[in-house]
Amino acid sequence: MSNAVNDYAQRSVFDRESNYVTQYPWLCFCQCGGNGIVFVKKGEDYRTAFFEAFPRDPDTFIRGEGKTVAEAEEAAWTKWQKILSCPRHEFDRKNYTSGAGVCVHCGLFMMAVFLPAFKCSICGTATDYSIDKQGRYYCKDHYRDKLPADWTPEDWFMADLSNSLTNIPTPK
Repeated sequence: MSNAVNDYAQRSVFDRESNYVTQYPWLCFCQCGGNGIVFVKKGEDYRTAFFEAFPRDPDTFIRGEGKTVAEAEEAAWTKWQKILSCPRHEFDRKNYTSGAGVCVHCGLFMMAVFLPAFKCSICGTATDYSIDKQGRYYCKDHYRDKLPADWTPEDWFMADLSNSLTNIPTPK
């Protein structure tokens, strides 16, 4: 089955094959490749064909793996159909502290279904926006209140990036 809106999935930069024609009507951005790497916490990292879709309703990420990109797309499509046919999404935090959750019935992953598990060390608002070297959390309104001695490398990078973006000359 071809999909006029999205006939081609964007290929991974690591894949040397030509464009892959999707087999299902995804109606969203998709990407795939024949030799993606998967990093695992326990065991050995591995390479596999993959297919990833980023639907907006519900707003999620779906990944399928297989021996070929077609097999990977089939696996992703099966997950998508399970999500679409779920009678009622009920979310569990699993190990996510950001507010993300996973449906206990269909496996749907979604962001912001819970409040973040941490509180801003200044105002007490639920957040996972920023953390300092001491393990204290800060919301978006207070992350700049961290003492520079407690900044992480990411803080320094973002401050430098922010400064460089605000100092861009405006066109005349």
